[in-house]
Amino acid sequence: MKKSLFVTPKRRDVHTLYSETKKMHLQKKLRQGSIWLLGSILIFAVVGWFTHWGVQKVIQHFVMDNPRYNLTEIEVELQGSLQKRDIIRAAKVEVGMALMKIDLRQVQLDIEKMPYVAEARLTRHLPNKLIIRVKERVPMARWTYSGSATHLREVYTIDRDGVLIRSRSNEQQNLPEITGFKLSDPEPGLKIENNEVLAAIQLLKVMERPALRGVMSVRSIDVSSPYSLHLLSGEGMVAQFRTTIIDQQLERLAKIIEISRQKENPIATIDLTLDRNVPVTFMNRGEI
Repeated sequence: MKKSLFVTPKRRDVHTLYSETKKMHLQKKLRQGSIWLLGSILIFAVVGWFTHWGVQKVIQHFVMDNPRYNLTEIEVELQGSLQKRDIIRAAKVEVGMALMKIDLRQVQLDIEKMPYVAEARLTRHLPNKLIIRVKERVPMARWTYSGSATHLREVYTIDRDGVLIRSRSNEQQNLPEITGFKLSDPEPGLKIENNEVLAAIQLLKVMERPALRGVMSVRSIDVSSPYSLHLLSGEGMVAQFRTTIIDQQLERLAKIIEISRQKENPIATIDLTLDRNVPVTFMNRGEI
């Protein structure tokens, strides 16, 4: 009997061939899917870009370059003695400018560079109005700069945030004086970082509270000693404070002053740096 020339493939060979064919088919589908995905992303990107470009052109034409939105009115709301013309000059805005093209953040920064300005806020009021709200710095104390070389004496004021301001004549009256502090090159708008000066300003701010208002007037505060303040009141009392927990020290002082007034015996000196057994001397008697 003759042998057949046709060789039947083995099962293992058939399985290998099927796996390779399936693998090639899968790779082909992945390539096609990747091409389709990249094509879709490209199409969406192009469509998105043209849409964005179109919207920008519409906004540019109908809003940004529209004469209807040109600035015709600048309203300045002031809290203090600043002048409207000075604010507008610092803002660098003028009637006729495109309202929507004005960089409000930059204008705010330009206004806040003024030494007397604490805060500025700007609002667009469509179609053609710009509102500028300005809060002026409030002086809390005065400080005198003495130039060693030129013997120059110049009075500055310090605001609630510890910022140095060039003093105006009407501001110096009745302000307490900060002493014992030196600056080599004072500049209006400078933020003072001295801990004792900032503590003195904090003390003056706390004294504005209703419960402490009217307890005493402050003539000067010496900040030359580290971590302590020496206050001279309008009544001639000398009080020493720590630069921390000022609230509690002032509350304690208010109670002692009240007792001294009831006894009609004004305080001469008091040391509030101690938590207990506070040393007090009175003007009419010795130490108690």
